Amino acid sequence: MMTDQFPAVDIVLFEGVPTFTVESRPLARLASISGELVGLYQGHMPMVLRVIGGTVENNTVNVHYAGPGWTISDQIRRITPGLFHCQRTWRNESNRGQEVVLTCGLERLTDVSFYMIPAVSYNGNHWGGGLEPKGLLDASLLSSQKVTCLGKGRWVFGGDRSSLPACTITEGDGYVVGLYAAPEDASHAACSLEPVVDGMIHWLYWPLQEQPRTYIRRDAYAPGISHTLNLDAGSSCTRSFFIAIHRSSGFHHGYCTILDEAWAQFYHEVPARYPPQQLWALGIQFAKESLWVESDEFVGFSIGLTLQDGQWAQRPFWRYEIGWCGQGAGLAAALLQDYLWHGDEDSWRRGEAALDFWMNRGRFPNGLFYTNFDYALEGILNPPLDTCNLGWGAYHYLCAWEMAEKASRLRPEWLNMGLGVCNFFSRHAAPDGKLGRFWNAEGHLLDVDGTIGSFLIWPLIKAYRITHEHRYLQAAEQAYRAYAEDDLARVQCTAGALDTDCIDKESAWPLLIAGLDLYEVTGNPYYLYQAELAAYYMASWQWHYTLIYPDDTPAAEMSYDTFGGTSVSVQHHHLDPWGALVALGWLRLAAITGKEIWRQRALATWHQSTMGLSDGSLTLKGITRPPGGQDEGFFHTRWGGEPGDVSDWLVAWPTALRLITLMHWPKWNDLESKKVSENSARDPLPGYEPNVSRLTIR
Repeated sequence: MMTDQFPAVDIVLFEGVPTFTVESRPLARLASISGELVGLYQGHMPMVLRVIGGTVENNTVNVHYAGPGWTISDQIRRITPGLFHCQRTWRNESNRGQEVVLTCGLERLTDVSFYMIPAVSYNGNHWGGGLEPKGLLDASLLSSQKVTCLGKGRWVFGGDRSSLPACTITEGDGYVVGLYAAPEDASHAACSLEPVVDGMIHWLYWPLQEQPRTYIRRDAYAPGISHTLNLDAGSSCTRSFFIAIHRSSGFHHGYCTILDEAWAQFYHEVPARYPPQQLWALGIQFAKESLWVESDEFVGFSIGLTLQDGQWAQRPFWRYEIGWCGQGAGLAAALLQDYLWHGDEDSWRRGEAALDFWMNRGRFPNGLFYTNFDYALEGILNPPLDTCNLGWGAYHYLCAWEMAEKASRLRPEWLNMGLGVCNFFSRHAAPDGKLGRFWNAEGHLLDVDGTIGSFLIWPLIKAYRITHEHRYLQAAEQAYRAYAEDDLARVQCTAGALDTDCIDKESAWPLLIAGLDLYEVTGNPYYLYQAELAAYYMASWQWHYTLIYPDDTPAAEMSYDTFGGTSVSVQHHHLDPWGALVALGWLRLAAITGKEIWRQRALATWHQSTMGLSDGSLTLKGITRPPGGQDEGFFHTRWGGEPGDVSDWLVAWPTALRLITLMHWPKWNDLESKKVSENSARDPLPGYEPNVSRLTIR
């Protein structure tokens, strides 16, 4: 679906300027039409150089530039029909050392309708009320003070914030253009986009820059970062980067090809840390020993553990949630499954007790239920109910009913609990099919916006499969098309990460998993097509490279590898173990399509999502994590501190999502080996050899 079906991109010297063309049509160039380029900065001042010559031979372009005290040489080689490897060498021709910022600008020459910095900015992040970086310019600074930083007020992001190193992507006019750094430079590079007439300039910088400000935690900033590189007189520095230009196979779909090629370039196997059997056992142990609550006021599972007086203890506030972070119903269903597999009566007792408590104490007459039981404990009788939690809860009550049938311990009331939500939303969908963001317990819509309502599609399909009542399928199909043709088509899935108000990763997951379900139920290839688009959207949040951290960081202590991991949202810049569930969708997609890349992505993110999972012996920062405990957040970049730290928040959801995948993917042998198949590990694309020389940064 995402393969180029058009002539190869050519690189020519148009009036001496290296220019990328298709059928003689210029699409992008590395210098202005006058032959000038900004090749470096000194003290925030751009140094302009001019083309002085170039050659084209044996599919390699060599171009030379010169300016006051400097020369630059580019060597550009084709890797695939639309991907080019570039090496740029800067040489200090002056008689003294210079402190500089090195740059590369790629000017796109056609209109832009969409742009992306993967995992950082999706067309400017204009959806939502968060204070994350929005647009291409830092408007708050532009309106209040003179801008003296390198990017003239443009957002400049460190290369390690993006899921491809220092990557910028633009689409429009039927073409996609991408520029990204070599993986070894990710921590020492930066990127930005500059709008110009009839196009946009993609910028790379070396070493690290973050301007005008550094985004350090949700809605919070620190002063910008401006490192410089010291080049002695007569010395030079060479950096690698990549230019990708492809036909876009659909509206805003061209980025998918760039992701595929980057994966092929940088792919490596991620070893399994634990076999599936041990992952299951650790998950059940964590649920029982660390999360279980059984008291007069509540029976079920805590949302997670925090450090209190140097010890891990259940969080004392906002404690009980049926889905999302708390996954109370999902953990209960996993314990029922544990009984079916291992005959553990204690697992059945706890799972049943948790489901019964929420059903008996948390349900409303209209079929909805408390999403967070803390509302009930506080005496709030008409609380807001989010559709993410309602979807998770309904789905797992339906699963629990099926498991009770298998165990010959019939629980029809669990079926009614799940169908109650499905009945409500089959009657209360908006005219376009969307299902809303927040409702109150009385059944009134509070907020319609966001992709979050798609979490209800999975239980609606489940309800149809159980009852064969067409109204559930009709509601599911109508909702799916509404979200796919609006949110997913705009590459903007939103509101599912409940602690943010922004574009995020997890809101697309229902469109992946429900799309595959609808394809299986209806046979309509439309749903498979949309499910794969959702898979690509989620892949834009997956790390395509490895970052290296100092030996004294938690990252080094647990041999953490960022490759294959996923970040959270444009408002929360950290990695998390959500790959534990993403893997399920990608495995199913691989099985249906036969595409090896989805199996590779699935196993990489599955194994990566177990990094930092404790078997009871993992000690970080002097504190041992309990068996099955895992941090929610890994700080791969400057996020609340220095890169390489962890959140010290052992939340329930990583365990629950891992158990859910293991329940739904019974072929555990597929997860045991680091290899997907005998021929799964593709060699890197030809034409790229890592440049591991270190930048001397000041």
